[in-house]
Amino acid sequence: MTLPVSDSVRGPRATGALVVFALFGLLLPRDAPAAGPDPTPTPSLAARADRAWEGMVRRQGGLALSGRWRIGTLAFKEETFRWADAKDVGRNLLFPAARIVSHQLVCRDPGDKATCFEWSFRTKDGETHVFRDGLAERGAASRTAEVFVFFAAILPDLPAETAAGAP
Repeated sequence: MTLPVSDSVRGPRATGALVVFALFGLLLPRDAPAAGPDPTPTPSLAARADRAWEGMVRRQGGLALSGRWRIGTLAFKEETFRWADAKDVGRNLLFPAARIVSHQLVCRDPGDKATCFEWSFRTKDGETHVFRDGLAERGAASRTAEVFVFFAAILPDLPAETAAGAP
């Protein structure tokens, strides 16, 4: 086996070192991964998000004999959207955030988040879920803009819009 030796390397000791390094290189597998720490995937914001809003109300669809709005808790944890109805667990919602295809904030004045009163989202199967802040109806500041901003931050690729409307 002939090893290329540069002109600056002279003597039997240098040649022997090259032979050792060359043999060592032959023993290593050719497809060896690069040395260093394993890259650990960084969890998305949605995976780390954990937030809940108590006192929100959800508009129930269809014929509403016992009232159009249901009070409960809106939450997002572990990439899962949750709605917990305050009185009827049969009305609870639980599904992955990946099912949400768009969301919307409705405000009296779309340029002023303080006038916002309704947040809604649409799912892949065409369902629309509408929420308002039950505490705002009693004079408190509405948290619907906070919900909208939260979802826009953790799901940045989710189409979002702000629309004008009246409560």
